[in-house]
This record gives sequence, structure tokens and C-alpha cells, in this order.
Amino acid sequence: NQNKMAANFKFPEAIAHTPRPFVGLTGLDSKHNAIHRTVWDAFETSRKEHKKRINYKEFPGDHIYPRPGREFPRMNYDSYVPVGILKKNWVEKHTQEVPAVLVVFYDLDWNDADWDAKKQELGSRVEVVKSGLQGRLTFLVVVLIQSNPYTPVPNAKEMHYAREKASEVNKICNLVEGQLFLLPISGRFESIIRHVTQIEEHLLIITQKYYEIHIRRIKGHEDLLVMPKHQLLMIRYHFKTAFFCELRQRKDDPAKALEDYKKGYQLIVENFNSLPEHHLELKLLAGFFNYKICRILFKTGKVGDAYDHFTKHMEFFKNAFSHKALPYEHASWMSKQNNGFADLFSEAVTAGLRAPYRNHPGLYYQKAAYYATERQRLCHQHCFKAAQHFPKPLKELPETDYYGERPWRKGLTDEQPSSPEAELEDVALMQAYEFEVEHIWQINPLLSAAIEHFKKYRAHRMVVHLKVKMAEQYYHAKEYHKCLIYLRGAAVTYRQESWWQILAHVLQLMIRCAYLSGKVEDYVTVASEMIGKCIPLHEDEKTRIQANLIKTLRNGVPEQEPGCNYDALKTAEEWWSDLQESQEQRPLTIHASDIACFVEFKAGFVVNHMTNGSISVCVYLKSTAPMEMTFSCLALHFNNKEYNKFACTPEGEAIELIPNEVKHFEFNFLPMSQHTWSTLEIAHVDLFCHSEEDHVKKFYRWSVFSSVSRSCSSLENYLKEKEVTLKPKVQLHPQPAKMELFLEHSEMALKDELFPVTIKLINQEEENPLSDLEVIFSLAATDNQSLSSTTELYESLPETDSPAVQDSPSLKIKLDSIKSQQSVEKRIFIRFKSVLERKFFIRVLYKMQAPSLDVLQTCTCMKETVLTVPVAQAFTFNVSVKNKRMEKIDDLIAEEPFLLIATLVSNTSIPIKIISLEYDKPETLDDIGAIPSSLTGLVLSNEGDVAQECYCLRTCSSSTFNTSLTLGRMTVIWSREDQLANIPPVSVSETISTMPVQNLPFTIETGIPTEGFVDTIMRLSFTLHNKTELVQDFEIKMIQDDDVHFAAAGNQMHQFRILPDTSYTMHYNLVPLKPGHMTLPTFHITYCRDPRASNALIRHKIPSHVNIRPTNTQQAKLLIDVN
Repeated sequence: NQNKMAANFKFPEAIAHTPRPFVGLTGLDSKHNAIHRTVWDAFETSRKEHKKRINYKEFPGDHIYPRPGREFPRMNYDSYVPVGILKKNWVEKHTQEVPAVLVVFYDLDWNDADWDAKKQELGSRVEVVKSGLQGRLTFLVVVLIQSNPYTPVPNAKEMHYAREKASEVNKICNLVEGQLFLLPISGRFESIIRHVTQIEEHLLIITQKYYEIHIRRIKGHEDLLVMPKHQLLMIRYHFKTAFFCELRQRKDDPAKALEDYKKGYQLIVENFNSLPEHHLELKLLAGFFNYKICRILFKTGKVGDAYDHFTKHMEFFKNAFSHKALPYEHASWMSKQNNGFADLFSEAVTAGLRAPYRNHPGLYYQKAAYYATERQRLCHQHCFKAAQHFPKPLKELPETDYYGERPWRKGLTDEQPSSPEAELEDVALMQAYEFEVEHIWQINPLLSAAIEHFKKYRAHRMVVHLKVKMAEQYYHAKEYHKCLIYLRGAAVTYRQESWWQILAHVLQLMIRCAYLSGKVEDYVTVASEMIGKCIPLHEDEKTRIQANLIKTLRNGVPEQEPGCNYDALKTAEEWWSDLQESQEQRPLTIHASDIACFVEFKAGFVVNHMTNGSISVCVYLKSTAPMEMTFSCLALHFNNKEYNKFACTPEGEAIELIPNEVKHFEFNFLPMSQHTWSTLEIAHVDLFCHSEEDHVKKFYRWSVFSSVSRSCSSLENYLKEKEVTLKPKVQLHPQPAKMELFLEHSEMALKDELFPVTIKLINQEEENPLSDLEVIFSLAATDNQSLSSTTELYESLPETDSPAVQDSPSLKIKLDSIKSQQSVEKRIFIRFKSVLERKFFIRVLYKMQAPSLDVLQTCTCMKETVLTVPVAQAFTFNVSVKNKRMEKIDDLIAEEPFLLIATLVSNTSIPIKIISLEYDKPETLDDIGAIPSSLTGLVLSNEGDVAQECYCLRTCSSSTFNTSLTLGRMTVIWSREDQLANIPPVSVSETISTMPVQNLPFTIETGIPTEGFVDTIMRLSFTLHNKTELVQDFEIKMIQDDDVHFAAAGNQMHQFRILPDTSYTMHYNLVPLKPGHMTLPTFHITYCRDPRASNALIRHKIPSHVNIRPTNTQQAKLLIDVN
């Protein structure tokens, strides 16, 4: 029956939210009528909550609304003494029961067949509604739901008809203008929403009139009050005026409401000490006023004013206890005040307010939780006796009418005394009710809200502190499992921060929870930490805890933990007894690395203890518990499980840890040959504490890297004094090798050749034969990914189509055993497909018998070196196409000869021998005057040496016009001059690019001397042969430059015709005027059918220059002097 308790000071729902005008809807049957359901959805459920402007509620048509009391009938207040300030039902009455506007819905079309009958029925329904509102100032509005309205743009006749019908409705319902509305529902739902929005705008205006009337009436009654006799009434009227201003929702109403709320609050502050009988009422109303003031200030953006007002409010009322026997009431009220302000603050932050780090909602939620906890403490302090006095169930408290009214003063004024006996009984009953309250469900939600805000501001330590507070509440509520969950996380932080005093408090609570909930693992873990050196507890307490720990590890039942609840202890004893008898217990693993365990631990590999391949691992243990502890076995676990068997103590030997004495264990073993170059590291160490008859394994486990603070570890100082250095992992290197490794190779490699590298090994081991000899030849990894794909490794000379090692090339070569002082050689071959420098690693691995730990151990040895090979290209090889005058050409003429020239240019100082140059000629070319290659056996001795080979070719007559002709492929076979006899030569091929071929319908034969003499006639002739079966027309022009070098005789321009398969010859006489390399006149021979076709042939046939020699020695000498 918590709603009747005086300590329940939760803000009423209507006060905690911004009120909206209250409008009632009647006449809708939304459950059975689909049209009415659509109308209700359009008014209420179609819009989101924050966009609603009016609070709607459905009422039945015959509903009787609350009758007005004697609120405004008085015209004289001289003799009136109020009983209380604000009735509990007043706010709810004006937001849920008495509407400002009541809307009556009725289905009626203008053209309804039963118009008269339905009109009368509507009038009767309106009268019934008015009778239910008797005495209230509620405005009545009628909305006609019309299924068949007129067209969107009615004509004048329809408008006149509608006005007449509306007038009849107004008359029968006694309505004035503005109280009748139409709601067409024939369109889409969006159209209905639009009409509803228009109606809602008018309803808002009517509600404003309603609340304005109430505000004026209240103001009128304020003038009749007599001060200071009627302070309570003045506070009441200020609250009502401000609340009606909020409901009115005009633009200036927030400011007016704020003004009245402040006036009412100021009256409470001024008269609080003079009205001791009304302290609780005034305090409750002050909380309402403060909440409203802060809400309006936050809404209007005056955040600083809200802070200041709330701070002053809490400062004024912090010691305002209402009743000395009910102190928890004040703590509850303070908690609700902070909770309410935190909610407002949080809403503002969600809306975009940026709160500073030192002042955010989490601080106020924390204060609210603090006062709620204080309420819990005061309740247990003052209410225990009363709770034992009253039988269960408790009788109900009398219902009061006013906020803050005491049950024993119900209906009494200040002038009427209350009964002391009734007061004592009601106070005791209230205390009994308070004692039944589960305060945890009020405290923990506040703490949880505070944690969320502290997380946003990254206040990690504060979050941990509040989680501990939540855990304490769960402990008092006997939720031990949840308590443990929260305390585990908090303990991690306090352990890392080395806050041992706080951690001790947390661990004491944890061990109680673990005991009461039967959590064996948690109990052993916490006990193992509490008896350690770090936790500041009394020695006797640690001894008691250690005795319980030993019992638990031996499958016994520990003694009860002090300070536990009596009922919970009985349940815990049953759990522990059942657990002892159970044979299905799981292995108990205590992760000692995560706590400050009483056993200090350090393990690792000893530095410089790997002589002769031996591995040494040391473990140091030290107990800081008050009593001796005995363990059964110590076992190390490595990342390679094959070594686990070498690092463990015999199971029969007990390990006794005496307090504050260091226990040292050392394990020595040899690495296995197959694990060479791997890393061996300690994964974890287990210290077993179970006996042989135990069927459940119990052990402490340490990891090498621990996150727990080492600030209180004395074992670290011990190792520093002993100068002991331990490492968590070690690299398993092979035995140092005494073998000699030599490499024989040329200084530079050439691209595409087989580059030989000779590996020579000499065994220098003393009287030890080498076995399982393996040579690993691998390309060094680089960022250039192309190196691996352009490097080929061969273990022997490759045959045709033999595979090579590619894609991260590496050769693994197995060799026979080598006796002492003997040697072995192995030659490998490398082919480079690019000219980038390569780096290779050569690693030689072998096995031998070496003495270690007084026995002969097979160990793996290694020798390695690095080979760097620069790579160059032997020569540059290219092929060009020229005409018979050694001029480069871009296309070929069918049946016309041309030259194919292959050129080789040496790029290195290494002598290169050309074994052969082979030309793979296509069938579409004819060889003219073929002779053997002149490059066979030629040696390019120096860098820059050039070798050329020329081929004279001609296209076959079958070549078609404008086709591309493949000129074939040339292959050069070469080797070094000093190449080993068994290494095959290198073959380099190049495909010659294709060239276009023109097949002309005619040919030209020219008769032009190779040289001439000054003043001596040179005879030129041009013979054109028509290869077609058609008559062809030609035109020839001779054009000389401005600088005339020849005197010419012949037709400067001539047109002629050639019959099929016949020829035509033209002659010209030229007389050179100057000696030297002179430019000939330009001859343009035009093929009339295709003028472009003759240009290519002329470029091939007619030279542009000719050498002119002088006629005598003097002219030659003069020519030399001039030049």
C-alpha cells in the first residue's frame, strides 16, 4: 500500500510533464464503427507524442462529469480558514476528468433521408451531454461526420442549402456561431487529417477562452484574501493560475506561468517557519513549484537560472524535517527533488544542451541515490520496532484529500487540535509501511542512471564507486549473484590502482556473497587474495580466512562468515553440504595472475643458460599467508606442448610454502632438433593443491604477463638483489657450426643466361661426421614483388621444358654425409629474367652428435652467408626496315625490293660470342641474293661494339592492296666467350613488327645516274608500266626550287595514257650548274584514278639528291676551299 505512505513523494504525472489543453470527445464508437475509429486515429494516434498539441480523451455520451465544489462561491473570506493547500485530485481533474471543450460527434449528411429524425436525435444527445456538465464552464462543440459531402467547390445553391441545414442544427442544439463543424470522411486519410487539423485550430482558440475565464475568476478571488491569514490560499491560487496559464498555451503564457510559480514559491519560503503545522504541505508544494520553475527555465534556454534556483531551493530545505519520528520522509523528499531536476537536466542534454564536466545530470542522480540510501538507513533505524508491533497484513492508512496532509489531522484546520493517540498510532503505522518498502528498487535505478552519465564524461573511477554502491544494495536485498558481478569489475580497478584499503572492503563483501551463494571458485579466489600481503587486514582475520581456505581446498565446509544474514546462513550451509557430497564438481581453477594472490610468482628462462643447446627454466614462489600452505605439484605449460613433460615436479613430492620464504625450482632440458629457429615461451604455470584421493583437480594458474599491480610484491626485490633476470620466451638457435662455406661465381650475371654458382663445403668439426646435410638457397624477400617471378633456380642443368623454382624461389638440396676434414661441392644455376640486382641467402643445416648434460645429443647446426648478384643485359637487339637507298620506310610496295637490317649493340664489357643469327622468313617474302650470315662466330669484346646483318627482300606478287604483312622473326643465339662447355647457349628472339603493303596498278623504272659533272648533260628517264587490263591516265610535272641547281630540258608538265600491259617512257636532260650534294628537281607523277597511290611509289623510286663532281682539279680545289 505504498501509494498511501507519507514517504512516497513522487511527482504526479500531470505535474511532471508539460500540460496540454484537455478536450473530451463523445459520440464515437471506435470499437465497433470503422468510420469512428478512423476519426479517433486522426485526432489522437496518427501523430507522435511530442507533436500533439491537445490532450484528447473519449467519454460516453451519458457520462456524469465531476460537479463543482465550493471553489468559487465565496464572496467573503474573513471567517474562512483552509484545511490544506492543494487537493490531490485537482491537477488530475483538470487534465483527465473535466475537459475545457467537449466535442459531440454525430453522423449526419445534409441530404440524409431521415434528416428530421436524426436532427431531433442529435438535439436530445446534446441535452444529455449538457446535463452531465451541469455547473461546469466547459464549452460544447458539435462535429457532423459526413460521408457524402458536396463537391470541393460547391455552387451557390449548394452553399445556401448547407447554411439552412446548419442553422437548423444550431437551433435544435442551442449552439452559437463557431460551435458547429463538418468532418468529411469520403476522401483519403490524409484529407481527413487536414480537416481534423483545421478543427483542432478552432478547438485551441476555444480552450484558451475556457482557461482565460478560470484565470480571471481566480484573480478575482485573490483580491478578497486577507493577509497573513490566507497565505495558504494565496499559494494555492498562484499554483492554479500558473497551471491554467500552461494549459492555455499562448506565446506569453510560459512567462506568465513562471511569474506565478515564482510568486507562490516565494510565499512558501517567506511563511515556512511561521507555519510549522503545514511544513510537509509547504515542502511538497515547494517541490512542485521548484520543478515547474526549472522545467520552464530549461525550456526557455535559461539553464543558469535553473541551476541557481535549484541550488537555493535545496539549500533552504536541506534541514527542513517535518516530523521528528519520520526523518526518512525528508530524505525521500530530498531524493525526489534531485531525481526530478536530474530528469529535467537529462532531457535538456538530449535536446542538445552541452553540460560541463563539473555539472551534469549524473551528479544529481548520484545525490538522489545518496538521499534514497539515507532514507533506507533512517528507516532501519526508526521503523524496526513499529514493524514488529503491527500484525500482518497492515491495516490501511486513512485517505487524505490534500498534498502533505497528515492522516491524524484530516479535515482539521489550524485552530482545531489533533488527537495525540491518533498521531502516535498513525506514525507507527506509517513506520511499519516504510519498513516494508524495498528501497533497493528506488536506489539502484538512480545509481544506474548516474553511471550512464558518468560514462559519457569518462569518469571511470566514479563509475566504479557507484557500481560498488549498487552491489551493496544487491547484498542487502539478498541478490548475492548480482552483487558478485558488480564487485568483480570494481575489484579489478582498485587492484590496478593499488587502492588496497578500498579493495579490502570490496573483498570482504565479495567473500560473504560467495559464501552465501555457494560459489566455491569465487570463495577460494577471494580468500586467496585476502590472506596475501597486499590486503590490509588484521592477522587474526587472515588466519581465520586461511583456515577456511584450507578446508575448502580439502573438500570441507568453511566456517560461517561474520556479519551475514541469519536466514541466508542457513541456506548457505545447506548448499555447502550438498556441494561437499556431490561427485560432479568441475575442476577448480584459480586465475592467480588476475588477483593479488598470497603466493607471489615469477617464472622465466634464465639468460645465457643455453650453452651446448641446453634450456634452463626457473620458477620462484613465495607465500605471504600467515600460515604454511602445502601443494602437490608444480607444472609449467609452454606454447609447444612437447616440452611440458620436462618442466614439472614429481606428483608424490609435496611442495611446502613457509610464510615469507622463497621457494626455487629449476628445470633443464634440451631443445628438439625439429624445433630449430622456433620460439619457446611459457604459456602459464599451474600449482596444484589437490591430494591423490581427490576426484576434482584444484590448482592455481599464473600467466607470464600479469595485469595486477606489482607495487606490493617482495619477490621482485628479491630477484633484483640476487641479480636474476628471467625472460618469458627464448629463441631456439641451432648449435654453432664449424663448417667452412665458399661460393664460386662470376662477378656479374647476364640476363637470360644460366648463371652457375658453385657451393663448396669443408667439414672442420673434430672427429664428428655430418649427417642430414641440407643446403637452402633462397632469394631474399624485398618489396619488389617482380623479383621472385623473374628469378629461376635450377639444382642441375635444365633440360628442354624442365621446370624451374619460381614464386619465392628457394632450393633445398640434400647432400651426403661428410667426414671430418672432407669437402663437397654443389653447383646450382640461376636464370634472371630482368636486370635488377638480386640478394640470396645460403643456409647450410646439418646434424651432429654433441655432448650436452653428460650425454651425446643430436643437435642441429647452421652456417649461412649472403650472395649479391648484379645483373646486366648482354646486348641491345633491334630490327629496322629501309629501302635500297638506306632510308627508313613506313610501308612496303608490292614486288618492290627492300632491306631488313638487324643490329646488335653490346651493353657490357664481358665478351659476348654470337653463335648464329637466324631469320625465320615468312612465305610472303622472297629473298634476293641470299648469302650466309656474316655474324656467325663474331665476338663483341667491349661495351658499345656493334654488329649488323642485312637481308634484301621483296614481297610476293600475291600480296593484296592495303594489307599488313608479318616480316617474320629473328633469333640470336649467343654465349659468353669463356662459357663452360656443358652450359647451353642463350637464345634471344624478336618478332619483327608488321608493315602495311601497297599493291599499285603500275610500276616505275627510273634511269638516274648515281653522279654527274658540272656543265655535263645528265640523262634521266622514267618508264611507267601498266599492269592492269585497263587504259590508265597519268600526269607528270617537274618543279625546281628557287635556288636552281640544274638547267633542265624536257616537258615541264605532260599528260599521257598507257594501254593495258604496255609501257611509256619519258626522257629529261639536266645540266648541273654547281658541284656538291645537290637537290634534284621534284618530279610529281600523278595516277589520275587515285592521285594518292603514286606518291608512295615515287618516294621509293626517285631520289631527292645526287652527287655532282667538278670537271677539273681547280674546280675541285675551289670547291674544297669554299666548303
